[in-house]
Amino acid sequence: MKIVKLQHNGNTIYNIDTVDDRAYLISLGVDVEALEAEMREAEAKAERKMNADYNGVSVSLTSKDAVGLLQVQSAFALGVESTKFVFANGTVMTLDKESFVEFATWFAVERNKLFV
Repeated sequence: MKIVKLQHNGNTIYNIDTVDDRAYLISLGVDVEALEAEMREAEAKAERKMNADYNGVSVSLTSKDAVGLLQVQSAFALGVESTKFVFANGTVMTLDKESFVEFATWFAVERNKLFV
């Protein structure tokens, strides 16, 4: 796993990989397996935070999803009546022109919660 910045025993290590630099990390006394487990848990926590429940469906709230929804909005303005949207978390949802504003408003509110 790639680590941009690691604080260990008063030292700061930059741009290190737990696979490629495993021997070096162990020589410093780093418990590499515990470090990787912590990193996996942090990634999982961040991923859970980037999802929200919409009427029983898990919807991801990534910037790619937000941009995609802007494209869907443009398509509806051009006359498209419905479309399937694939979210970053793999969820596929059929969106239609009539219910889009309600969904997009919910999405914007939920995504905004990530930043406040």
